This record gives sequence, structure tokens and C-alpha cells, in this order.
Amino acid sequence: MELDCDEARRFACDPDFDPYDISINVMAPDASEGTLRSCGGHIHLGNEKVGDDFDMQLEVVKTMDIFLGMPSLLLDKDPTSQRRRELYGKAGAHRPKPYGVEYRALGNFWLSHPKLTR
Repeated sequence: MELDCDEARRFACDPDFDPYDISINVMAPDASEGTLRSCGGHIHLGNEKVGDDFDMQLEVVKTMDIFLGMPSLLLDKDPTSQRRRELYGKAGAHRPKPYGVEYRALGNFWLSHPKLTR
């Protein structure tokens, strides 16, 4: 069976955060119901200013939502993307990192387009 091991039934490993209400995004930790699996196209961004400034991290993530997240809703033609966003990858989803942020709102549709990955 495809989902015989615990790891196959778990989504994500660490929580991500919502910059709009400064809260932890609650994720479905157990995927034993159904067989949907997906892959995110996360972007890691940082420099000395972003890594050291929590408010700057939040502003960077909100800006990424405007210029990347919102357009991705129109460009991502994968029929499972809406379901993925219900589980994880909501608007503003990110993880603070020592160097900056990991932006987690995007699906992986853009990774198959060489011009978009440069």
C-alpha cells in the first residue's frame, strides 16, 4: 500500500506562519484520509537586514504575496492546487529563518518553466 508508513501520512514537518494575524497556520498533520499529495515551490529569500528584522520579514512576505502569490492563482492550472492551499500554502505562509524567510504560499507549477526559475 502507498500509505503504509507514518511518514507518508504526514504533511509538513514544522509549522508555518501567517503574517497578517501573526499566528501559526494550523496544518492537517495526518493525511490518512485520501491520497492527495502535493509539492510546494518554496522560495528562500534573505540578507542581513531581513534576517535580523521580524517586521521586515513580515513586509517581505506580504510583498511576495502581492507580486508572486496573487498572480500564481491565475497562472497555476493544476486542478489540485486549490485543495493543496486548503492544507498548506495559504496566502502569506512562511517560516522565519536566520537569514530571512522561506515563502511557502506557491505551488510547484512554476518550477517546470525555465524562464520562471531564473
